[in-house]
Amino acid sequence: MGYFISTGIQSTINSFVPLKILIFRVFFIRDISMVKHEEKMKNRALLLVFTAICLLLSACQGKAAPTTASAPTDIPTMPPATATDIPATATPSPEPTPTLSPTPSAPRGTLSLAHKFGFGSGIRLSPFGLQLSADEKRLIATTSAGVFVFSADDLKLLAAIYEPTQQPSYPLRRHMRVSQDGSLAAGFSINADYILTIKFWDTSTGSLRAEHALESETGDDFVIIVDFAISPDNTQVAAVSDNGTILIINVSDGKIVETIDQYVNNTQSPLWIEFDPIGKNAYYIFQDVSFTGVQSYGLNSTSWDEVSFADADTIDFPWDAGAFAPLLSKPAGFRWGYFTRAGSRTIQAWEYSTFGKRFEIKRQDSISAIAFSPDGQWVIMGGTNPTQLETWPVETVKAPQETFPVARPLWAVAASSGGQTFYGISNDGKLNMWKSGETSPVHQQSGFLPVASRLEFSEDGLSLRLTTANNEIYEIDPQDGKLQNIYPNPNILEEMKDEVPVSIAVSADKSLLAVVYFSLDDYAIRLFDLNSGKFIRKIPSKHRLDLVEFSPDGRALFTQGPKHPVQVLDIETGEVLNEIPIDDALGEYLFEMRVSRDKSTLALFGELGVVEIYSTATLEVLQTLEVDPNTWSIALSDDGSLLAYYSVDGTVGCWDIASNTLLPPLEFGPPTSAAETPGLAFSPDNRSLALSTWDGVIRIYNVAP
Repeated sequence: MGYFISTGIQSTINSFVPLKILIFRVFFIRDISMVKHEEKMKNRALLLVFTAICLLLSACQGKAAPTTASAPTDIPTMPPATATDIPATATPSPEPTPTLSPTPSAPRGTLSLAHKFGFGSGIRLSPFGLQLSADEKRLIATTSAGVFVFSADDLKLLAAIYEPTQQPSYPLRRHMRVSQDGSLAAGFSINADYILTIKFWDTSTGSLRAEHALESETGDDFVIIVDFAISPDNTQVAAVSDNGTILIINVSDGKIVETIDQYVNNTQSPLWIEFDPIGKNAYYIFQDVSFTGVQSYGLNSTSWDEVSFADADTIDFPWDAGAFAPLLSKPAGFRWGYFTRAGSRTIQAWEYSTFGKRFEIKRQDSISAIAFSPDGQWVIMGGTNPTQLETWPVETVKAPQETFPVARPLWAVAASSGGQTFYGISNDGKLNMWKSGETSPVHQQSGFLPVASRLEFSEDGLSLRLTTANNEIYEIDPQDGKLQNIYPNPNILEEMKDEVPVSIAVSADKSLLAVVYFSLDDYAIRLFDLNSGKFIRKIPSKHRLDLVEFSPDGRALFTQGPKHPVQVLDIETGEVLNEIPIDDALGEYLFEMRVSRDKSTLALFGELGVVEIYSTATLEVLQTLEVDPNTWSIALSDDGSLLAYYSVDGTVGCWDIASNTLLPPLEFGPPTSAAETPGLAFSPDNRSLALSTWDGVIRIYNVAP
């Protein structure tokens, strides 16, 4: 029987960004028809409340594909609706009728991949990072998008293994790992049958060696892998699940040779599983169910019998991040590492087999990354105030021997044996290489783009804007992916910085800003003067809102809540001018509302997989489309003539609204929650479609209706 990912909800807070990120663990079920619409909507609503890194596989029973119509004809251009006043009437608009909902004609036109950018990303003190191969000729980066191999001499890309993260607890748990000698990469993923799978790659070529669906003889159906390690001889993988079950897997055939479940009832939260430097034992370290203790068990890597036990109070060992030394200490032969946690100014050295504290380093700032050199003689840290790479000799560990300034914090660091060459990836997307004695990088490689919470083209189409969770905008060239600029999000005003915005809307003339915050008791819309940044007034709402958008003339707001009609509110009085009821075609829940950049067109997407297109001037239904209920999100072109959609099965599609024709969809990722994307945007000329995924990769498609 195969292993499946279990149900549950887990949240983690990233204290390094002003906007807290809540990560939800949601449902992965073999029979996807078991997921109810209500459950799906609850998870979507939570995603809209927080700027979330959500990983979801949920779906409902499918519907028939659009039937084939007559032969394609020339596609007419749909003119934008005139930006007239919203009808000031409280009478609901008529429900759509079948005459307004023709079946889309046979697929025509093309949607083709033009560019693919990004090596993925990481966050501070996460399992993602850098390491050198055994011969120190290759530098290997493990990121949210996979494993990428560069020349250690000049940072030229040698091999790319795109394997996007699929773990529900991303980004704080491993989905990929590289062996100690750097020759082998391994990763856990979910295959097309929703079975937990392990894959192995040759890092020298990037080629897939083997893929194995994990089979169990224990009868256990559910497991989430939260950490794993590869033995020094590359023959075994030791993986631990979220409940403390340890799986021992043969690299040669992918068979589970040992299932260790004796720690399940005592595990609250796994921290690490790690082989010691000589591969004699593996160590499982976890927070126990008392919440006040941390335990370490040593397991013989041949018999898998327990050979050691140690524990410590969480007061003494509060750490959940660190680096394990690649060699035993000399002359005592300790198994040790440096440990810390996010925001702490303390780094402690512990012998992890006995839980004996050796010493500690008190800093003036916290660190963003930590790693050992391959010879174990140097520990490399990423300082945060100032932002810099620091080299510390292990023999003294009293102060950095050298520092190298960087513009932004580092989330991954590495060093060569002998401490002559150093590497670091900063959160501006740059991989830097320094030589001892030189403060400026001797080589750089860009492309480690942050995960975007929003994606849009600039008005002239020359830049693609990525809005990040910490309210910065990265502008990249949509032709080659090169970074053009980084700047604070201008739509995050001073009064908003301590709040959690759910939705932000800008009027067509860029004079007004409407914001909905996450709140348990205040659903009001805040209206600001965008030029001065001053607060103007509250616009009351009786229910929670997920999205707001301005009308064409800027005198009204379209509002959307999950189980409420779309309402048109007067921004002066808050009066409901009009509303669009959620009809039976959309279902009980409204997933998304989108308004085109020119404010002419409004799209509603419901739980049953139906999209309805409205004129914002008249609120009349222009078209409807029945898409796959697996669809996760939609996007309108600037002029409202095209609609793009993508689904959790890893496909992206495009609908020409004017001619009511579909472009053949394309696959862009695996059929898992890693396919969820926070960004989908058309270029102003409608010739390009940009898609960004949670793994930090951006794809640009050519659109040819």
